[in-house]
Amino acid sequence: MNKLNLWSKLRNTSGNKAAQRFVQDKFYENGSKVYKLAQALVAIIGWLVLLFPLLIMINSILEKPLFTFIYHWSGKQGHIFLTYISIVVVVGILVLGTASFFLVRRNNLMEIQKLAEKKFYDEEKNKIRLALMEELYSERFGDKTSRESAGYYVVSPEQNFPKNYIRSHYKENENEPERAE
Repeated sequence: MNKLNLWSKLRNTSGNKAAQRFVQDKFYENGSKVYKLAQALVAIIGWLVLLFPLLIMINSILEKPLFTFIYHWSGKQGHIFLTYISIVVVVGILVLGTASFFLVRRNNLMEIQKLAEKKFYDEEKNKIRLALMEELYSERFGDKTSRESAGYYVVSPEQNFPKNYIRSHYKENENEPERAE
């Protein structure tokens, strides 16, 4: 099979199939500043809502408040609130820790079992590239059987690939016009 036929097959395969399998997010696209600003504000407000009761709790633990701009509970109400918030925080940490543990285990199992079987590349395109590389290696270093059977082989300086040779070789052959077979 000649190089030109291999390159035409390589170009005709759908290379975007693998890219379509991955999740895409508008947040990381160029030009979506309003979307990014809205998402950042929602995140900041969400964190403040979560942290405010904790800051009140931390501020109420001591007799004198640490933060003057945050409410300081004192007396019986303060102790009831402090007890309630402490229980909520401990239970929340336990629930989040347990959920995180099981989700990480599930993710690891999925990665080992499911994702190991999936291929995120185009098999036909890969076979074509391997055939092109085999052709290139055969030109430079001889046929595959002699290369694999050699116990020791010294590559002469003339046989070394120049820097970016394979990439430029791909580009050269991609730009060649298609010819009828």
